Amino acid sequence: MSSDINKIISILKKRGREDLAKLLIGSKGEIDESSSYGSYLFSIISQYLFYLSLDNFHEIKKIAEADRKVLLEAVLYLYPHQANAPEITGVDFRVLRNPEESELVEVESRETIDHEFVNEQLVKCEKKIADEDCDGAISTAGSLLEGVFEDIYKRCTGQKISSTADLKEAYKKVKSLIKLSDEQFSDESIKAIMRGLSAIVSGLGSISNQMGDRHSRLTKPVKRHAKLCVNSARIITDFFYETLSSQEEKTERLHKELVELLNGNRRMLRKEDLLLDEEIIKYLNKCDVFLRNAIKRYFICNFPVLNYRSSDIFFSALEVFFEQLTKDDIKDVYDKHRENSQACGLDYFLMLVKSEREQIIPSDDLKQYIQALEKRAEEKNSKLV
Repeated sequence: MSSDINKIISILKKRGREDLAKLLIGSKGEIDESSSYGSYLFSIISQYLFYLSLDNFHEIKKIAEADRKVLLEAVLYLYPHQANAPEITGVDFRVLRNPEESELVEVESRETIDHEFVNEQLVKCEKKIADEDCDGAISTAGSLLEGVFEDIYKRCTGQKISSTADLKEAYKKVKSLIKLSDEQFSDESIKAIMRGLSAIVSGLGSISNQMGDRHSRLTKPVKRHAKLCVNSARIITDFFYETLSSQEEKTERLHKELVELLNGNRRMLRKEDLLLDEEIIKYLNKCDVFLRNAIKRYFICNFPVLNYRSSDIFFSALEVFFEQLTKDDIKDVYDKHRENSQACGLDYFLMLVKSEREQIIPSDDLKQYIQALEKRAEEKNSKLV
């Protein structure tokens, strides 16, 4: 869970614990579930294991109990206590035995843009300005914003942004996903600020094209131009990720709300009836595009299917967000639960996908599995006749 570690490091830094964050660089994380139920409905008593390099392992074993609680609080920010989830009550440490695993974590962490990565890029920009490499600073600032918009778009939709999208077009697509379009605000002053951000991005895209070192230079940039571009990129990046963070906090609350809605007779409804349920309609009206995709992925990645009841809740939730499902989603559900004897709703769910959204079936392996289900259903029906 390298993405866990990156987020925990960011949380610790935000809380002023650079010392603990430094010890976690290059580590791995894992939830170790026990066989005991916790104090919440179908929660499992668990602990979070940190796998660290030998040197960092010896250092972190020396930390005080209060520091362990700080680490636990950071973990619980990602895995809050709730029903149908691991109930993490402590943290512990292990040695990362294979040094290559640490290298893999560092490579994987670069695939996701986070605040740490952003800060590194801005440091590069500042260094290029100090070295009088104004072309390079402007190019890096433009590339940073491109990466930020691509990252947020992927996190909101589960899809990659169009390869033809320029900076201005990418900004337009992303701001609507996280409710930053100026028409979504009633206050005229805020609207003016949002229109100003759009103008800055448009100008930054143009100046990056004209002056950046990725293109034949039409105008030689000066230091003040480079500083303007870098500072603009910094402000926009920080604002977008703060807005995204606010949306992610809503995800946890709305995930819990949906579990409660489905933890009753609704979980037995078929998709068409489920989507006509008044409470489900009210619930969906609270969820924009980002929240629907975020809650969907939260279920797929984190919801424990430990018995038939939790299976009903899990697959009903996927039916609630059926139109948001992607090929990657179907693959993850199939891979995670094909050997899970408690996932009693898997076969029906895959047949529903085949019937209504066949284009998102990701692989020949899954197609063969569905064909076997169809054949079994035909044989069963012929016997009944």
